[in-house]
Amino acid sequence: MTIKMNNIKDYDIYIATMDDADAILNLLKETALWVSEKHPEQWDTVIAGEDDKEILNGIRNHETFMIKDHDGKLIATFTLYDHQNEWDKGLWGIREDNAAYLHKIAIHPNYTGGGLGKEIIDWIIEYLTRKGKEIFRLDCVEDNEKLNEFYGKKCGLTKVGANKGYSLYEKHLK
Repeated sequence: MTIKMNNIKDYDIYIATMDDADAILNLLKETALWVSEKHPEQWDTVIAGEDDKEILNGIRNHETFMIKDHDGKLIATFTLYDHQNEWDKGLWGIREDNAAYLHKIAIHPNYTGGGLGKEIIDWIIEYLTRKGKEIFRLDCVEDNEKLNEFYGKKCGLTKVGANKGYSLYEKHLK
């Protein structure tokens, strides 16, 4: 299923299939290695392959999205859950509300710094609003000041707390 996003620099967004799994795993690991140069423990479980099962389940369940450039090259990926996974329950507590959770957003290092990250977040918010979601949530490493500033100041998400070394951000959509 293809969803065209004209508001993300004319890049195309797709819901991933299992045929895309290797490319997504490679992008996530490449991005994690790049991130680890400044924040060594941020995505160490991705680098070690410990998250592969969860990543593959997200793809299998049609919860993972891909963004491709004009040549069909995968440049970004993210996963949106319509429910809490075990990670979310551990950070947020068990919630019985109409929220979606963002996981594993990764942009190829060659495409960072140009505003694509914010455009992806804006698209996600619009997408979730159209789907009738009431709350958008994500977490990020608490000691990564640049990432926290990005989600809080640039993307307009509200930091509602912290738990286990992670900042908790959300946006009410209705």
